[in-house]
Amino acid sequence: MSLNSYACTDKQPSIKPLFKNPEYKFKGPISVSELEKSNMIEISETHKTVPFGYANEDWLKFKSNIRSGDKIYFMSHSVKHFYIDGHALVRNGCIVDFLKGAIS
Repeated sequence: MSLNSYACTDKQPSIKPLFKNPEYKFKGPISVSELEKSNMIEISETHKTVPFGYANEDWLKFKSNIRSGDKIYFMSHSVKHFYIDGHALVRNGCIVDFLKGAIS
């Protein structure tokens, strides 16, 4: 499939409608180096500092999916008493991966 024919799917939805929805907030695009620098967390058992701390394995998997031209956005969604945030990996306008952050 060429880049020009890339189409969003149910599993990889378009981000465009979310940009227009006031329940969603975005920051970015954010580079990998910015994310790693701002999310260095120490693991208390090992005293080792790694990107995203206890979620480092999830971060490494997320990062391995990044391709040239992809963008990463910090995204939050809030409705009444529900809140979720994380980082969306966007390729050709489609969300291809999501690294969960806070949920409440």
